[in-house]
Amino acid sequence: MISILGKFKKFDSVSALTNDMRTASLLTPQTLLIMIRKYAAVHDIGKANSTFYALRRFKSFNIILNGWCNVVGDLREGKQIWKEMEERGILRDVYSYSSIMSCYSKAGNVNVVFRHFDKMKALEIEPDRKVYRLQCSDSCSCKREAFVSSSCRLR
Repeated sequence: MISILGKFKKFDSVSALTNDMRTASLLTPQTLLIMIRKYAAVHDIGKANSTFYALRRFKSFNIILNGWCNVVGDLREGKQIWKEMEERGILRDVYSYSSIMSCYSKAGNVNVVFRHFDKMKALEIEPDRKVYRLQCSDSCSCKREAFVSSSCRLR
């Protein structure tokens, strides 16, 4: 949809749609890349640059979150980055969720992992293999057999 609107130079509609997508946590890096290409095609360098910096910020926070959660394993710092992403309006994607869920899982906070999983599903963010693996291992440790039988088959 973004690509078609951009092709016909309907950038007001593109802006409104991306704002709605951001509000619904559906805006992805791929969407931002499409926008950059469309702005560049009509030689709107200013908007292309601002979209590029939004993309960089989006990816940068995921890299930092992954570092604190999976490399260092510091839940306190991971939670701080998670909170800052929300305060700055940076959308969380499957990589953000898998990083924070991994951190909570390593800390033994299994209930929080399940809450994040439920929130992901409510936001229609499709879990990846890592998220399902976390769910399966945490489910097994909590003896949640019903969840294991439905989720672990998806690996």
